[in-house]
Amino acid sequence: MEIERPFGLVVVPDIFDSSIIGDNQSCPRYYYWRHVRGAEIDTPSVAPHFGTSIHSALQMHYLLHDKSLTVEEIMHALTIMMPPTRDEKIAYSTIREAFQEIMNSSEPIHAACMIAFDWAWQDMEGDAIRNRNTADVLINRYRGYYLTEPFTLMEPRENYLEVGFTYHLFGDIYYFGRIDMVVDWPPYGKVPIDHKTSRNLGKSKFLEFNPFFQGDGYLGAARHHWDRVGAICVNVLQTAKTKHGLERFIEPRTDDHIEAWYSDAVDWVSEILERFEKWRWPRDKGGYGGYCTHWGACQFRSLCVSHDYMTVEQCDRQPIPGGYIENRWEPWDTGAITTTVEDLKEGRA
Repeated sequence: MEIERPFGLVVVPDIFDSSIIGDNQSCPRYYYWRHVRGAEIDTPSVAPHFGTSIHSALQMHYLLHDKSLTVEEIMHALTIMMPPTRDEKIAYSTIREAFQEIMNSSEPIHAACMIAFDWAWQDMEGDAIRNRNTADVLINRYRGYYLTEPFTLMEPRENYLEVGFTYHLFGDIYYFGRIDMVVDWPPYGKVPIDHKTSRNLGKSKFLEFNPFFQGDGYLGAARHHWDRVGAICVNVLQTAKTKHGLERFIEPRTDDHIEAWYSDAVDWVSEILERFEKWRWPRDKGGYGGYCTHWGACQFRSLCVSHDYMTVEQCDRQPIPGGYIENRWEPWDTGAITTTVEDLKEGRA
C-alpha cells in the first residue's frame, strides 16, 4: 500500500526486523526519519561499523577454530569472507595476498581474523575507543580466553554462521533476521549465539538481554530448523578505552518465551502499521527509549529541536536536510527459514 505525502509516495512496509521494531519502540520520530524518509547522517557512525567488523573477525575465527589449517581450509574460509566483487582477477589477487599473509604469520588464525576485520572495516579512521588497534587487542584476547570452548561447532561451519531466517507473522507481514552463530552446547542442545560489542559488562548489561526480543526471535528460528534448542547466549566483547573484558550470558528458554516473543512482535508491528494509518510520529524526548542520548546523541536530535522540524507536518514539507543522505535500512533478505509461531512451538521443520 502507498500513501501520498508532501515529500512523495510512501510504501507501507511489510517486512520488519528487530532494528526496525526497536527504533519505533525507542522513538517514533527516529523511526520516521530513519525508515520512512530513509535519512542517515552523512558521517557514518563508528560504533555499529566497528561491531560489524568484529562480527566478521569472529566469523573467521570460528571458521578456522580447532582446524588443522590446511591450504584447502584456509582458502575455503577466505573465499567465504571475501567481500563481493564482480572482478574475478581482483578476487583472486586479494585472496592470494591474504593467504600469503596468513601463512607467513606466527599466529595464522589471528592474522586471518584481522584480514576479515580489515575487509569489513575498509580503512575507517575510527575513534579513541573503536579502531583497528582495539580490534587487534580484543580479538587476540578473545582467542586466548576462549581457547577451549564449552560447545561444539557443527559442520559444515558456514551453515551455522550468519544464519538468515524469515518468519511469517500475519497477513502479508514478515519478520527477517540473521543469527550470528548456532552451536551444540550441552546440556542445552543447540544454542543460537548473538555477538555484541559494548562498553559495559556485568549485571546491568545482562538485564538488557532478559527479556531479549532480538534473541528470542533467534531462538525460535533455530528451534524451527534444528532439534533440541533450549537456550540463547549473548557473547559480549567490551570495547572500553582501557578495558577489553569478555562475558557470556546464557539463558534457558521454553515454549512460553516463543509465545511471548510472537505476541510482542505482532503487537509492535501492528503499532507501526497504525502509525502509518494515522501518520503520528511523536518525539520521544529521551523518555523510556532514551534515543536522544543513544550512542552519545541521536543522529536526528538537531532536527527535533529545530523550529523547522518540530511537528511531523513540518517534517513532511521539508526535503531531507543538509548533513544527511538517503540510505534506507534494509532487513536481511535471506529467507533461509520460513515458519510460523505454531511451527516454532511444535519444533516442526
